[in-house]
Amino acid sequence: MPAPRHPLKSKWLLSYIPHISETTVAQHGGDYDVAARAEWKKVDHVQTIEELWSTVNSMPQWTSLPARDQMLFSRDDVEPFFSSFPNGCRLSVFTEMKNPGKSAFDAVIVSVIGEGITAATDGEPIVDVIRIMRKPNAKSQDAMHIEVYLRDQSKQNEVLKYLKAAIHREYPSTKVQESYSKK
Repeated sequence: MPAPRHPLKSKWLLSYIPHISETTVAQHGGDYDVAARAEWKKVDHVQTIEELWSTVNSMPQWTSLPARDQMLFSRDDVEPFFSSFPNGCRLSVFTEMKNPGKSAFDAVIVSVIGEGITAATDGEPIVDVIRIMRKPNAKSQDAMHIEVYLRDQSKQNEVLKYLKAAIHREYPSTKVQESYSKK
């Protein structure tokens, strides 16, 4: 008899967007959003914990993504573009090194897709997108940029506090810098 499955509360779509160059943007009328939508590739849906980790573990390491390529998880087929969230906000977490970046991403996935983060949002699942990108900078070629998109910005402080605590609980040495972006 097969092992029991552990369903997620929502269906999540894994997708991929390669680095959007200035040339690609120019080919789409100078509009980054149009270019990103044109390059967006849907990879797989996950509906159980087993499917989630099977998918994550079968992908190349998040930390070996080509610079500025994006891997995204979006709830219930929400398009993973910031323009899809007119009343929302974007929270960003930056790490400087490869291993803390992967650790931070794992903590974010568990918090968001596992719905633990709803403890910070009065039970409402308002985080609809997780976006990760390797974003080299002058300090580190392995810098990671992890974003979550919230459909409702009223709980952004609580969500950020929860995510930082989740990252530091599991990986206390991870340096986390954060920023907010609002519409």
